[in-house]
Amino acid sequence: MALPPREARKTPRFFTAEEARRIIATAREPYATIYAVAAMTGMRAGELLGLRITDIDFERRLILVQQSLWHGKLQSVKRAMSVRALPLPAALAHHLKNYLQTWRPNPEELLFTTRMGTPIDASKLTQRRLQPLLKKLGIARAGLHAFRHTCASLLVEQGISMRIAQQQLGHSDPRITLAIYSHVIGDSHR
Repeated sequence: MALPPREARKTPRFFTAEEARRIIATAREPYATIYAVAAMTGMRAGELLGLRITDIDFERRLILVQQSLWHGKLQSVKRAMSVRALPLPAALAHHLKNYLQTWRPNPEELLFTTRMGTPIDASKLTQRRLQPLLKKLGIARAGLHAFRHTCASLLVEQGISMRIAQQQLGHSDPRITLAIYSHVIGDSHR
């Protein structure tokens, strides 16, 4: 007896490099910096919103991923592989330094908070900030996770080894990075 065909998997949403640039350039702070960090590091939303100011090491040019924010509470990251030191590209370092000129101290020393100094909720950020911005720019709907797929795709397109891309994203297996997170962008397949 033959099994019915599996439904085709829907390709996860990701942004082209140009779309990511437009999103970052159009967004207001702190959202422009949030999107820039997401696009250039591939961090999970909880890791991104759980960053503390002390996790940015400009001297060694690293971003330390050590905790995650889940429903307003800081907790350990998803897996042991998720604790990692990510490279801080020069363009992102410049963006972060500009952002830090307006950063306001808060009890948890979180890098990104609401105007009231409380943690940012990822789903509210997507619903209230990212979705309206994408609509304004004429870019298809997506969530913060699309930046993670974008980063993976750009790493692969640039010829970065799968092992490094895996470590960048904090995946336990490079096959996850290759099969699920990387997508052909633009003319790279020609």
